[in-house]
Amino acid sequence: MNYAQIMIRICLIFIFMSVSFIAFSQDEPDQPNRYQLMGEIVSEVAQLPHCGVIAVAMVVEVEILQLSDPLYNYNRIPVIITCPEFHGEHFFEKGEAYSMVLLDQNPAGFEWSIFGWEIYDEYFLDTVYYVETVKKLSL
Repeated sequence: MNYAQIMIRICLIFIFMSVSFIAFSQDEPDQPNRYQLMGEIVSEVAQLPHCGVIAVAMVVEVEILQLSDPLYNYNRIPVIITCPEFHGEHFFEKGEAYSMVLLDQNPAGFEWSIFGWEIYDEYFLDTVYYVETVKKLSL
C-alpha cells in the first residue's frame, strides 16, 4: 500500500467519524412532561384582553381533586391558561370543575404576557404548569 492510499483511508475514516459525531450529538429538544389534573378553580378569574398582538395568559389556582404528578405536594396548584378567550366567554369560572392536561414547559415558541403571576409566587415552585387541553366537568 503506498502513501497516497494510506492518506485516502485516513481522510475517509476522519470524515466518517466526523459525520458520525455530528449526527449522534444532535439532541432533540426536551419533550415536556404531561400531567392529568382534575380540580376546581378557587381563585378569581380575570377578564383579560384577547390574544392577538399580545399573547395573553392568566394564572388560576385550582383545588386538586386528582393529579398525576407524584412529586407535587400541595392541595392546590397554580396553572397558566394561554389565550383563555379561545374557550369561550365565561368558560373559566370560580367554583367550576375542570379536567386539564398540564405541561411542565411553555408549549409556544414565544413568551406570554401572564396576568395573575402573584398567585404563582405564593408557591415557590420550580415547575411552571401550562394548560395544554381543558374540559369543563359537571360534577
